[in-house]
Amino acid sequence: MLNIAGCIINEHDLSLVIVAGIICMLASHTSFSLLHRAMQQQSSQRHLWLAAAAVAMGGGVWATHFVAMVAYRTPLLTGYDLPLTVLSAALAIGFSGLGLWLALAGLRVLGGAVAGAMIAAMHYTGMAASEGWFTIQWDHGYVAASIVIGIGLSALAFSLLPRADGLRGRTVVVTLFVLAICGLHFTGMTGATLEFDPLARPDGASGLARHSLAVVVAAVTALLLGIGMVSAIVDGYLADRNA
Repeated sequence: MLNIAGCIINEHDLSLVIVAGIICMLASHTSFSLLHRAMQQQSSQRHLWLAAAAVAMGGGVWATHFVAMVAYRTPLLTGYDLPLTVLSAALAIGFSGLGLWLALAGLRVLGGAVAGAMIAAMHYTGMAASEGWFTIQWDHGYVAASIVIGIGLSALAFSLLPRADGLRGRTVVVTLFVLAICGLHFTGMTGATLEFDPLARPDGASGLARHSLAVVVAAVTALLLGIGMVSAIVDGYLADRNA
């Protein structure tokens, strides 16, 4: 635990870590709000709400990861392989959709475990996208611990979904899921060491620079904000119409 805290404090820009946490909370709250709305639907609209929840959850986990990666301080010049970066986003949204669908079908713990596996798949695919004059050396104990944290806390969060109708229950579910995301990320980062390797640099033809990544992450965050605002407006309209 002390090693993880040291990794966060000593190896990251804390202001960007806070930004990543805010994005994570926003996305988690939005995705569970949309899932709650999907649970109330009995028509084909349920699938639209579910799709929106998957985009919010997967996009939020992806944005959280890469903001935290931008926050990571290293003297080595770092870029990101574009195909693997896109793949990490696709995995996040796809597995989120599967996990939320399982939760909607009543298999909440299994759905939560799938969502936790999504966090791990996105994180380590995103880490594999890192490119530069280095190789990543892994402490497999931390890697295993990160996956257990992500799957365990995510499954616990989903198991409490029936209590998420009110503000108190929703806060507990969102907090647990945020801890699953951030716990997996920073535990995994504690087990990662970037070692200089002059033979590791790719040609960079498909690379994505850190500042370009920051622009992409900002766009994803704006999308999440838009999803949250639109869903709130639509939800209010439907509630008024039903009343």
